[in-house]
Amino acid sequence: MECKPIKLKINNECDNYYVESIQQEIIKKQLENYDKILFDFFEPILRELGIKGELTHGKLKWRGIKMHIQQRYNGNRYQLYQRGVAIGKSLDIEI
Repeated sequence: MECKPIKLKINNECDNYYVESIQQEIIKKQLENYDKILFDFFEPILRELGIKGELTHGKLKWRGIKMHIQQRYNGNRYQLYQRGVAIGKSLDIEI
């Protein structure tokens, strides 16, 4: 998907508020999309560990599972760790 710049002519405060709300909506949708990608990628790995039912913060904390995010110049690398040991594959998301 190719992103094209949007040129808007802002005349007053109402227009400025409208543009800011559009920007916030776009960012919110993109973050929701990233959350879905992360969940779909890591859910099978967590299910292999024997987590049944809903994946909750308490279940992950009790098993010592943490997500490490390595920021890179063109995106992020996500990796799950269980008590300091990497589990499963890492996921690279380019921005």
